[in-house]
Amino acid sequence: MTREDIEAELALARARARERPEDLEAEKALLLQLDRLAAHELDRGALERALNAAEEHLARTRAHHETHPTGAASKSTVLSLLRVGDVHMARGDLDQALAAYGESFGLASDAYGPSTPFSSPCDAATERSAPSRKLAPVQR
Repeated sequence: MTREDIEAELALARARARERPEDLEAEKALLLQLDRLAAHELDRGALERALNAAEEHLARTRAHHETHPTGAASKSTVLSLLRVGDVHMARGDLDQALAAYGESFGLASDAYGPSTPFSSPCDAATERSAPSRKLAPVQR
């Protein structure tokens, strides 16, 4: 998908969410497109645009979590914080990346206790299906 394709889908999702603010499916569709845009821009090195999309995703996810405090909302916030951390890491903002990763892990621990679906922030990151999670082969 190109950035233009994602932005077109994002515009449609924004319009649907504006028309139906109580529709959780419309909000989920908007969150999906924001995350796609953040991942796309991160993969292409457009870090300011990636950060804007990731931070908007996080703000919307936090708002949803406050009004619908469910396990799914907690998990969304955890994953959103990881994306924000990924962008800060790519920008070289290591303190901000660590803060986002730490908050993500703390929220997962608070929400799920010892049976957290993520045993560490690294495990949570691998659960996301973002193309930005490509690992280089180990050199021996």
